[in-house]
Amino acid sequence: MSKPVIIGSFPHSGDRYFNAFLCSNFPHFIGYSANYFPFAAIIDNPEDDVLMKTQDSDPAMDFYLRSIYLVRDPLDICAEYQIETEGKEKPIHTVDRWIRHVNDWKNASYQNEVLFVKYEDTINNKEALLKNISEFFDGIEIEENDSREDELEESVLEIGKYKNILSDEDIEYITEHTESIMKELPWREDEIQLRTNG
Repeated sequence: MSKPVIIGSFPHSGDRYFNAFLCSNFPHFIGYSANYFPFAAIIDNPEDDVLMKTQDSDPAMDFYLRSIYLVRDPLDICAEYQIETEGKEKPIHTVDRWIRHVNDWKNASYQNEVLFVKYEDTINNKEALLKNISEFFDGIEIEENDSREDELEESVLEIGKYKNILSDEDIEYITEHTESIMKELPWREDEIQLRTNG
């Protein structure tokens, strides 16, 4: 019988797009829906794995075999919060919450496995990311389909959005305080340097 697969993320990391991305490339997965209770999907699709999302920093994971934690450049996440709160939440507070959230997942002593995936790779490094996910789930079949095409178009997030939103001071603070943790995640050194110097 299938088991849920948790998709964990910090808010504004692109979890809706990632859910559609997975379902559009892996027929094995049944994506979550606001109108379809996940446990009903488990009963209806006993051979497939049902995706369930959480933005909790410390979810109860024992029930789940494997999980994916989706990360997005914290600069862009801070930019999204600036827009959402009309500047009321300062980037210094957003990035501190992001760091704690990521560390909770990165340092958790779960028995299950967690694959860390960055949102930017769904756009810029798709083939390698699909291969990585397939291998993580024991070689599940990759087969592109258009089942979530509309949702992909509606939920795609801009990469580099922060450049037109954040101040130079905010960018400097965020890059300085996130560089070390990003090196422990799926970002390459050259990507971090480009982001820092860009």
